Amino acid sequence: MEKKIVSPSKIASSLVGSWLVYGTLAYIIYRIGINIVTGVTESEIILMIAAVILDVLVEIFDWRLTNTAVFKKYGYSKNDVPEIFKKLVISFGVIIVISVALNCYSVKTEVDDILKKDTNIKVTNYYAQTFLDGKELEKYNVKMEQAISDAKNKAYTYFAVLETCFVVVTSVMLYFEKKALEKNALEDSVVDYNNVNI
Repeated sequence: MEKKIVSPSKIASSLVGSWLVYGTLAYIIYRIGINIVTGVTESEIILMIAAVILDVLVEIFDWRLTNTAVFKKYGYSKNDVPEIFKKLVISFGVIIVISVALNCYSVKTEVDDILKKDTNIKVTNYYAQTFLDGKELEKYNVKMEQAISDAKNKAYTYFAVLETCFVVVTSVMLYFEKKALEKNALEDSVVDYNNVNI
C-alpha cells in the first residue's frame, strides 16, 4: 500500500488524534490494572509503584499503536520533521496543562464528596455533637480536621506523583517520537510537493 503524502499539520493532528483514541483504550487497561492491584494490596507504596509502572506501560502501548497506525497510512518529507515535532510539543503541552487542571479539580471534588457522603463520618459526627461536651468536642473537631487534612494530603501526593510521571513519560516519549518521525520520513526526492494532501 502506497503512503499518502500529507502536510505536517495533517501528520501532527493524526498523531495527536490517534494518541487520544488509543489513550482511551490505554486508560481502560490502566484502570483495570489499578483495580487489580488495589484488590490485592492496601499498601500505598506498592499502589504508587504499580501506578507509575502501569502509567509507563500504557504510554508506551499508546505511542506504539499511534505510530503504527499513522506511519502506515501517511508519508511526509524529512524537511517537515521539525515542523511536525513543534506541533506535537505544543499539542502535548496543552494536553498536559488540561490534564493537570482536570485531575487537580477531580482530586479536590472526590475527597470533598467522600467526606460529605461517608455514612461512618456522618454517624460519628452526629454522636460527637450529641454526646461530647465543649472541650471533648473541640478535641474531636481538631482530630477530625487533622484526619481530613491528612487524607487530602495523601490524595494530592498521589496525584502529584502520577502527574509528574505523566509529564516525564510524555516528554521522554516525545523525544522518541522525534526519532520515529526522522526514521519514517521520506527522502525529499520521492515527495511530490504538487500532490500533497492537506
